[in-house]
Amino acid sequence: MERHGLSQRRADRLLNVQEAAEKLRVKPDWIYRHHGELPFRVRHGRLLRFSELGIEDYIRKRLG
Repeated sequence: MERHGLSQRRADRLLNVQEAAEKLRVKPDWIYRHHGELPFRVRHGRLLRFSELGIEDYIRKRLG
């Protein structure tokens, strides 16, 4: 459904380390080593999660 001419955006999903690694095509160990540098990282207490939309944007920007 559209409101005021704006289409709905796809809902974001938080991925765990394994899912994020698969999407980025890297090993989970790489994710753990670099998570502090990743702009799509989401901390919820001790949980480490990653924004799926953020990962897709990161990939899009890197492919230029």
